[in-house]
Amino acid sequence: MKKTKVVKLVVYVALLVVALIIVAFTIKKQPVKQIKIENTEKNISIEKTFVLPELLRETSGLIYYKGLIWTFNDSGGEPEIFSYSIADSSIKQRVTLINGNNYDWEEISQDSNFVYVGDFGNNYGNRNNLCIYKIDKSKLPKRNNKAIKAKKIQFTYPNYTSTHLSLKFVKSAFDCEAMICLRDSIILFTKNWTNNTTTIYQIPKQPGKYIAKRIGDFDSDGLITAANLKDNQLVLLGYKNLMPFLWRFYKFTNPNLTPTDGTRYELTPLAGKQTEGITIIDSITYFVSAEKTVDVPQLFVVKVKP
Repeated sequence: MKKTKVVKLVVYVALLVVALIIVAFTIKKQPVKQIKIENTEKNISIEKTFVLPELLRETSGLIYYKGLIWTFNDSGGEPEIFSYSIADSSIKQRVTLINGNNYDWEEISQDSNFVYVGDFGNNYGNRNNLCIYKIDKSKLPKRNNKAIKAKKIQFTYPNYTSTHLSLKFVKSAFDCEAMICLRDSIILFTKNWTNNTTTIYQIPKQPGKYIAKRIGDFDSDGLITAANLKDNQLVLLGYKNLMPFLWRFYKFTNPNLTPTDGTRYELTPLAGKQTEGITIIDSITYFVSAEKTVDVPQLFVVKVKP
């Protein structure tokens, strides 16, 4: 072998060794995610499954109020919410918002006196009309359909300018599909397409125009699509690579979450479902909805044991 070839070979091997050392050092130094994942087969069970009417094919959020499930369709649907009875698997009421538009409705929440509907889906990161509709529960009909007027909570994000917008589908850090009511505030959990985390924001419950206050970031390790809070239990629903998951936080008081505060459950019985809505029934039981994809729209009764 010629001397020049030997020299080149030695240099190549030396560079390869250096590269391997750098990679090994980098991997060693990367922080390990402190995520506790419970055994799915042991802890998760699907108690019942309901096929939702075709009218609810894009169900995107849930609350449970006066014995009925309240839900809606997301982007492009009419500005209306529906009550659905699991007793006979039928729609009972349709409530239309006279002053509403459904640009991209994604979540529904409630407190003692009001229902809140979040029109803040933002796949492209280019919306400037983010809004939450505040609906007085006393105006909801006891039966039949009705058209009512809602109040508006309008908001934007801090540092949300055209220089931060992706203008590319599902590449935005400013999409949102999850919210809860916490005391006098609304807490938002973004669906961050850029790194599978969620950023947490806070805005007042009162109608008006606001710049959301950034609370912090949570390493959800997946896309958050829904949230619910009841009796100091917070649940976050989402999916990653078509695998639905659920984060559960007991004794929730502080929206600045960390992975060690809660437990993550892989919802393997729902693999392949596009899970979009969740509401708490009791400490271990939840309604979870999935919109129509290759399968029909469905509602599941899910038990997650401690």
